[in-house]
Amino acid sequence: LETSTLVRFSAIEVDQQMRLRSIVSAPRVRWVEGGWIADSGWIRRFDPTSGVEDFRRLTRPTELPITESPKYFGQERRKPSEMTQAELGVYIRELEESGYLDTKLRVRWHQKVVVPLSALVLVLMALPLALASEGRRKSTMQGVAMAVGLGLAYLVTVGLFGKLGEAELLPPVVSAWAPVVLSVLFAANRMTTVKT
Repeated sequence: LETSTLVRFSAIEVDQQMRLRSIVSAPRVRWVEGGWIADSGWIRRFDPTSGVEDFRRLTRPTELPITESPKYFGQERRKPSEMTQAELGVYIRELEESGYLDTKLRVRWHQKVVVPLSALVLVLMALPLALASEGRRKSTMQGVAMAVGLGLAYLVTVGLFGKLGEAELLPPVVSAWAPVVLSVLFAANRMTTVKT
């Protein structure tokens, strides 16, 4: 995660003889003012000499006896662009099971289908320009310039709607698919003006 939060946290403490001393488990812990805070979970302590166990359930925010900073737990995280749609879907489900909802990742998951589909959408948008009669455009270069302009407008629209989804101003499915739907409707409208 991009914040100092660990999900599905577990810590095991052993002594010098590698005997189990304690286990800490929490769905999520946060780094707050130099300490790790768990809102829920449990701690089990073991006394290897007497064999006595102490189990305590965490029902309110509790600072955990962990001295390591967030840098210690840092790990290389793959970006959504480096994952397949299936891998990203599994990662999103794991986060949701831990109580963390990431709208940005949901938008990226939908864009895994939308971005490859963009090639077809761009062809549909350029098709009316290619079929337009010579009277409608002055030269081939003007048609090429218009097609490039439409392509750039489409990419800007995809980026804009994606950011609106990441900011939770639009649902992820709408923010990912709206540019495709709008572009297909635009292409269909332009096709009606082509003389046959």
